[in-house]
Amino acid sequence: MPRTATFFSRRFAGARIAAAVLSVMLPSACIAGTMYTDSLTVTNTFAQKALDATNRFYGPLTVAPAADIGMGPFTNASAAMPAWWTNRAVLDPTAAPSDYGAILIGQLCWMATNAADELEENLRGGAGTSAWAMVAGWEGSQPYCFANIGQLKETAKPFYDRLIAVGYTNAYPWTSGTADDADYALANIGQLKNMFSWDVTADGDMDGLRDWWEIRWFGSTNETAEGDYDSDELNNSDEYVHETCPTNSDTDADGLSDGVEVNTYGSDPLESDTDGDGLDDGIEAARLLDPTRFNVDDTANILRLKVFAPID
Repeated sequence: MPRTATFFSRRFAGARIAAAVLSVMLPSACIAGTMYTDSLTVTNTFAQKALDATNRFYGPLTVAPAADIGMGPFTNASAAMPAWWTNRAVLDPTAAPSDYGAILIGQLCWMATNAADELEENLRGGAGTSAWAMVAGWEGSQPYCFANIGQLKETAKPFYDRLIAVGYTNAYPWTSGTADDADYALANIGQLKNMFSWDVTADGDMDGLRDWWEIRWFGSTNETAEGDYDSDELNNSDEYVHETCPTNSDTDADGLSDGVEVNTYGSDPLESDTDGDGLDDGIEAARLLDPTRFNVDDTANILRLKVFAPID
């Protein structure tokens, strides 16, 4: 009885596969099914399955890409690639590009394992529990089985969930319609590379700000880390660190600028009522109260009473 991936279960056999008899590939057990176990165990079991080494295992099997996932610039030609592929040994440096080669489960898992490490180290909030749980569930899987399009999507989805959440992108890298889906077709190396070609650390103009963040907020890479676009006394670099809006001087609309909250009061620029006492930080500051310390106040301002909660 065939097993199906949990997120992409539509069955289409429309992928063209040159030099091979196979037209569809049912998912093997290591990616099909629910794998969210909240375990953070990470292993490098798949290190030997570096990309571009496909043909070493199964011979000259080549796969034309299914329509809903493109190969981008990865078509056996010289193409720019994110630095983390090299830094984390994602690619086999001794192998020639084999972008039309069918991917193995081990290669898919190796790419995703390193992708999780990359986001964990370089994206505020890390790779997320869904990505880590998925990676942890691969131990003892079937690394030499071929992977299909549905598995590639299923594996990439938790990473793009994180990238969408922080504003790196606003969509998944496959078409939104279903007419061109071929989720049981074999996936190739070029599609895998294209799917994981994001780079959250790129700083092309070397100004101290990540390119994707500049483009998200300013529409270009013309700002600098030391600049203060919204004049809130919090420079762009600190806006990135604190996750505040660099084009809005008061991100949480509490009456205090982001810079004053961070540098003067130590309050949270993302929470209008940092101490949760029912008074916005700006109101507390105007009444000469501490916006980081819970207090019970005469909010009607009739008796002008201030009663501070006892310290445990």
